[in-house]
Amino acid sequence: MHGKSSASNGTATVLRALALAAPRVPGLRVVMFQWVDRTPVSARAKLEAEVSRLGLSDVVDLRAPIQMAQVPEVLQSCDLGMIGHGRLLGAGTQPNRLYEYMASGLPVLAPVYDEGIAPVIRGEECGLLADFEDPASIADAIVRLRNNPEMCREMGRRAREAFLARHNWEGEVAPLLETIRNWFPDRSPA
Repeated sequence: MHGKSSASNGTATVLRALALAAPRVPGLRVVMFQWVDRTPVSARAKLEAEVSRLGLSDVVDLRAPIQMAQVPEVLQSCDLGMIGHGRLLGAGTQPNRLYEYMASGLPVLAPVYDEGIAPVIRGEECGLLADFEDPASIADAIVRLRNNPEMCREMGRRAREAFLARHNWEGEVAPLLETIRNWFPDRSPA
């Protein structure tokens, strides 16, 4: 799963990586959703042309956007979740996708340089890190995961366990709400 396809989401680099990985990974399929917010109509045509030019028509499963409630079902059909942005976008973030992947028990492939995501993946041992500005780095990680299904399953198991134990709304929001209540004790509900 790559998620939303867009220039800022690292899609062009992921496509080049898939072109490198596909000959080494028989049956490789990657789900991508067409980004629609403020995207020109021609964006899908350009993406489809690039997929065709790279010989990835049998690899990229480009889908129309879906409702958030439908995402878990799609993730259950995947073996890996990718977060593919470059150094300038989202550095130090923790996107919802990370936790959606973890909740679904997917190992995560994400940027080694992201100061928000990389520590979670390292700490929980729930995925691999790659340079998402380097197609060969991404391709090598995809191949490594595909060639090591037991390692992939273990990372996914650890991702799910970490989500349930530490990286969920209850665990993240309750301490934040308590901090806010302590800032404004006279406004706390009785």
